[in-house]
Amino acid sequence: MNPLRILLATLLVTPLAASHAAEATTTQEIDRETLDKWSAPYRGWHYQPGHVIPANPNIHGHEEFRDGDHWVMFYFGVGKGGAHIMAAFSRDLVHWTAHPEPLYKRGGNPSGLDGEYAHKISLVYNPKNETFCLYYCACGNKGRGIGLITSKPLPSGHPIP
Repeated sequence: MNPLRILLATLLVTPLAASHAAEATTTQEIDRETLDKWSAPYRGWHYQPGHVIPANPNIHGHEEFRDGDHWVMFYFGVGKGGAHIMAAFSRDLVHWTAHPEPLYKRGGNPSGLDGEYAHKISLVYNPKNETFCLYYCACGNKGRGIGLITSKPLPSGHPIP
């Protein structure tokens, strides 16, 4: 069969299928009262001029989390032979204190999974077993994969920098 004819048939059928799917779903307009309720928490924000987290060529792939009266930033820092998972702390999201040592150094997994790099984290808390799960991109002798580090919460009152 002619490839052009297949392409044209596909282009004609796809919009027809999409229009039938659109007809099958109903859309509802959102009334003004509901819209006002949804948007109320976002009114009156005050914006910080410039970058809240200053640009730094050594901070990559960062994520910030609120922990009581302070913020924790996990990021990956490049140096000392690879990319490592680092941590910094702030009370105002403007002034940060970086921990001098990696939270997790590349090469920590005995299988070699993260022998070159450990970076780009995602943090999840499981309340059922009270465990933090830190997933990260692991690069090593087996290619790329997803690494996992778990931890129980620190006792309340644990000092931060």
